[in-house]
Amino acid sequence: MKFACVDGPDFDGYEVDFDEAMARSRQYFDFERHAHEEACNLFKKEAK
Repeated sequence: MKFACVDGPDFDGYEVDFDEAMARSRQYFDFERHAHEEACNLFKKEAK
C-alpha cells in the first residue's frame, strides 16, 4: 500500500484495486447523503 502524502502523487494506475476503492467510497454513502440533506437547501425552497 502506498500513500500520496509519503510516496508522492505519482503512481501506476494499473496497481490500483478499483473494486476496493469503490467499496471504500460506498462505506460512507449513507453518512454523506444525510449530511447533504441537512446542509443543502436547494430543493427545500419553492420556485417563485
